[in-house]
Amino acid sequence: MIAGMWPHEIRLAGVTLDIWNAVFLLAVVVGYPLLLWTLRLRPRAAMPNWLPVRWLITVYAAAIGAQLFAYLFDLNTTLLPPPNVSALRYYLDPLAGPKTLYGAVLFLPVGILAVTVPWRDLGYVEGLDAWTPPMFAVLAVCRVGCFLQGCCYGVRSDHFGVAFPPNSLVYWEQLRAGLIQPGMATLPVVPTQLLSAGALAVLAVWSAQQLRRGRRNIFPLSIALYSLFRFAIEFLRADPDRNTLGVLSTSQWIALLVVTVVGLGLSRLRPVAAA
Repeated sequence: MIAGMWPHEIRLAGVTLDIWNAVFLLAVVVGYPLLLWTLRLRPRAAMPNWLPVRWLITVYAAAIGAQLFAYLFDLNTTLLPPPNVSALRYYLDPLAGPKTLYGAVLFLPVGILAVTVPWRDLGYVEGLDAWTPPMFAVLAVCRVGCFLQGCCYGVRSDHFGVAFPPNSLVYWEQLRAGLIQPGMATLPVVPTQLLSAGALAVLAVWSAQQLRRGRRNIFPLSIALYSLFRFAIEFLRADPDRNTLGVLSTSQWIALLVVTVVGLGLSRLRPVAAA
């Protein structure tokens, strides 16, 4: 079966975007109402000032973090800008380069510093808690963008795989490897993008439920759960940009580090009932 993907550029408000960036912008819009909901769960607390601006600041920080992770850890990338790309755009344009979404998760606490410390209406832990469900929701939608684009795909599977159309990234890779002929659909691969989207959506719902029940400090456990999933799904990934160190991918080593750090501090950082 050929999936109904659209691995083509689109025009949006006079700007040409690839499909992933278009879905990313949609994800930013989708996540904001969830942020409003999580902030309203705080008992007797006023809504923070300049919230749309603060939301965009955190999204920007997460997107730049995702790009830096790609530059640092993915194959075929480098921290040095290509000859035809300015350093300003390479490092600071959130739509300019490849992204490793793990970086978005780990850079969220940095973004929260920028939207809590300068203001006096929201504490850091309180802000990190409120931003956690929207973050997972945004990343879930972004993984749908990965599916539409045909990147971040899985291993070959005739039983559980999906064939991607021409112009998708998996198409170009299989064409380069001589597995298919020009114009053909790809050989079926496991849609790890959709598996990731589903897991991220579950984490968004779970973390929102924790906040609704009055729990606090939910980010550490949430990121540990995501790391466990990321460690497992990496065994099914087969896209060529994944880097490895020994028997594991770099994302798996990062996942092990995150789980270890959270596990060591769990007694101090575990969710506690709000007063």
